[in-house]
Formats: sequence, structure tokens, C-alpha cells
Amino acid sequence: MRKLLNDRRRLQHIIDLSARAVQEYEALNGEVLPNDDLRYFGLIRLIQTVGEACRKISRELQDVNPQVAWSEIIGFRNVLVHDYDEIDEEIIWRVLADELPMLHQQITDILATLPTATDE
Repeated sequence: MRKLLNDRRRLQHIIDLSARAVQEYEALNGEVLPNDDLRYFGLIRLIQTVGEACRKISRELQDVNPQVAWSEIIGFRNVLVHDYDEIDEEIIWRVLADELPMLHQQITDILATLPTATDE
């Protein structure tokens, strides 16, 4: 049960973080940020934290939800953290525009299928 509670908490965290990142991205209204802008670093940090939360989801939950690209998300998080000098800005914008909204929906769907503490 503890693992399920941790997964639920992390899934909600992914939902909240991805929504915030997409909201901030959309607020830019197409403005291109220089890579030394604090908003750019903030968006990268949100993406990193989504990846870290995905990394901490239990293997069991990951295995029963192969529709989520867990390995790719975690791998991208590792690039952002460890290979920060090789970040491709076009990939950042694609993640914000396309990948995070899709992940948000996938995680929302997963969370809706999990029993709550009162269901057990």
C-alpha cells in the first residue's frame, strides 16, 4: 500500500508540474527565449522534475503502463541534468508543446484507474 501511495503522490506531482510547464510555455505566445533567460531555466527545471518523478514511479506501475515512454522521459531528464551543455533548444520546445501535454493526459488516465486509500 505504501508503494501505491508514493506512486499516487508522484503521479499527481507529474500532473501538476507538466500543467505548470505547459502553462508557462503557452504564456510566452511564441516568444523565443534566449538560453540565458531565467524563464528558460525555469522551464528546464520543471521538465527535469517531471523526469525525476517518473524515475521514482514503481517498476510495477511502469510495467503495467507501457503507453508512457518512461525510459525516454527518464533518459531526457538525465541529459538535462548531466549533459546540460548539449541541450537542443528545439527539443525543449517540442517537449513543452507536444510531449508534456500528452504525458499529462496519460498520467491523468493512470491516476484515475488507481484505487484510493479508502478503496482498499
